[in-house]
Amino acid sequence: MRIYTDNSGTDIFTFSYGNTLEITSVPPLCEDASNGSIDIKIWGGRPPFYFELEDTLTKIRYTRLGKAEQYFTQLPAGFYNISVSDDNDRTLKSALLLEPVETLALNLPGIQLLETGKSIQLDASALHTGTATNYLWTSDNGFNSADALVELTEEGIYELIVQNENACTVKGNFTVKNSSNTISANTSGNSGNSTGKLTAGKAEYKAYPNPSPGFYNIEAILPETSEINIRIFNIEGKLLSEWKDRGKKHYRFNSDINMPGSYIVEFDTPFGKEKIKLIISK
Repeated sequence: MRIYTDNSGTDIFTFSYGNTLEITSVPPLCEDASNGSIDIKIWGGRPPFYFELEDTLTKIRYTRLGKAEQYFTQLPAGFYNISVSDDNDRTLKSALLLEPVETLALNLPGIQLLETGKSIQLDASALHTGTATNYLWTSDNGFNSADALVELTEEGIYELIVQNENACTVKGNFTVKNSSNTISANTSGNSGNSTGKLTAGKAEYKAYPNPSPGFYNIEAILPETSEINIRIFNIEGKLLSEWKDRGKKHYRFNSDINMPGSYIVEFDTPFGKEKIKLIISK
C-alpha cells in the first residue's frame, strides 16, 4: 500500500481484506490559504462509515459519519493522516501531503545603510521565491511604487508586498538608515574565518562566493529551529547591514557590496557567535 499521494489527482488504496479507499485532492492555491480539499470514498465495508482527517502540524481533526463518500473542504496546506472505519470496526488508514500550488517567500535585507549623496537600488524580483505578477513598495516616508526595480534615497521603514497570479500575497519590511547616523559596532577579537565556510559544533555557516565580485550569499544550517541575527561589518567595524529571522533551521540571505575590500559576516545564534571573513574583489 502507498502511504501518501502526490497531489496529482486520484489515488486508490487497496487493503488485504478487499476494502479500497479512493482519495482525490485539490491543493490550496496559496501557502496560507484554506481552500484545498480532500474527497475520500470507501469501496466495500459496512455502513455507516466514520471518517477522520487530522492535520499533523496543528492537530486539528475533521470528522464525518455517514455514507461511503465524504468531501472535506477549506483545508490549508499540510500533511494529513486519514482514517476510515466501518460498522464492523474495520479501519483503513492512509496519509496525504496537501501542498500549495505555489509558495511565495520573501528574502528581504534587514538594515540597509544609505551613504551621503548615494542611493540604494533594489529589485523585487530578486527578493522572493515563486513567480509574481504585482509588486507594491511603500514607506513611512511617503515612498510608493508598483515597479519591481526601485531606487531608495531616503531613510525610513519600507514594506514590500508581492502578489502572484492566484492573488496569493506575501509581505515584509526592512529599514534604511543614513550611514552617518549609524553607531559603529565592535568587532574586536576573532577577525573571522577566511575560507567562506565554518562548522561550529553541529552548526554550519557559509558566505559565498568568497572572494565575491560583489553579489554574495549567506547561509546558516542550525541543528534545531532557532532565531538568528546576521551582521555585516567593514574592516573598521562599521555595521553595514543586518538580518534577523526566527522559526527555521536553515537560513539563506543574499545581497551585494559595491566597494572592494574585506568584510566580516557575524552569525549570532543560541549556539554561539561565529564570524567569517568575506572578500569583495571587483
